Amino acid sequence: MLTLCIIPSLKPNADVEKTIESFKKTGLSIKAVVVSCWREINDLRNKGDWFAIFWDNECLSIGLQRALPEHLATRRSEEILILYKRLADDKAEYRMRIMRRGIWLIEDFRPLSPWYRAETILDGWVLEHDNNKVHKLPV
Repeated sequence: MLTLCIIPSLKPNADVEKTIESFKKTGLSIKAVVVSCWREINDLRNKGDWFAIFWDNECLSIGLQRALPEHLATRRSEEILILYKRLADDKAEYRMRIMRRGIWLIEDFRPLSPWYRAETILDGWVLEHDNNKVHKLPV
């Protein structure tokens, strides 16, 4: 099971239901929880095999929806999965977004220890909801 921790973004394109729906399309067992700070995520970190941190204005691209179940099922030694987020002007950023249960976080949603094994997933993007417009990006 994946515990999806959703953080309020306070942006006009915020839509918790769209965020949850993008994860449901993966076919994974999802438990979605809206949280307000990193301490609440620490309280939830043992509720499933993995936990994900997303803002309420973000969703998974089709490529990530297809790839995520396989990555979660086959990762034996990695404890953190890093995802790329597509930004405006063809820019991108990457962040630790999905973590194995038991990892403690600090204030900026990073793990307490820098020594965890991480893997970067290149099969898709984290996207922002675009006020009901369809994303026309590569998967």
